Amino acid sequence: MTRLGLLVAAAALALGLVGSAKAAAPRLIMITGELLAGRVLISGGDEVFELYGSFFHAKPVDRSAAEGRRPLRLGLFWDNALWEPYVREGRLAELRPGQANQVGWFYPAVGKKPALVNLPGYGTWPKTVDETALRILRARGVPVRLDESDGNRVPWVVGGVIGAVLAFLIAGRRFERLLIVRRRLDFGPAGGPFRIFARCAEISARRLPRRARRRACRSRSARA
Repeated sequence: MTRLGLLVAAAALALGLVGSAKAAAPRLIMITGELLAGRVLISGGDEVFELYGSFFHAKPVDRSAAEGRRPLRLGLFWDNALWEPYVREGRLAELRPGQANQVGWFYPAVGKKPALVNLPGYGTWPKTVDETALRILRARGVPVRLDESDGNRVPWVVGGVIGAVLAFLIAGRRFERLLIVRRRLDFGPAGGPFRIFARCAEISARRLPRRARRRACRSRSARA
């Protein structure tokens, strides 16, 4: 075989190895979550390959390292034959997070805690995120570090629960005042048969104790 033939064969082999390696990575990676203004979709083949490779070859850590932290959702779209037409035909906007073949989580760094990634499946997870992956994510507008107040999931959950309870109590107080009504069954010709109507009583504005308001309301209904 001539030298030219050897060079051509070597180039073909190299291209084949690159193609095989890229086949071992997803075609697209979609990042979503409340920490983002909108979704981030990484579709460049080289960029996806580099990001996924950085994730996969990173150092594993204990599972407890991700507990209580606010994550971003990672949607991995495997199978080039299935997703390549979306890239080639400019139809990426049609894709939805639920279409991803694999779901994982990215945890931005918080304080002294490094950024983590969790891609359940083959291998040991979660893993730390190296500088290569952080550079790609940062360039795409993905937050790779959060303040202490933003990075912990617990205060957000507790705050949401407390807010919901307070809203329920306030709404219940108002609803209780509106429900102090007087109902009357009107058989008169002017009102029509079996016409029921309700009118808010003035009692609700007096700020009486609950039991006193109920007694006053029943007393008024009995006199009606």
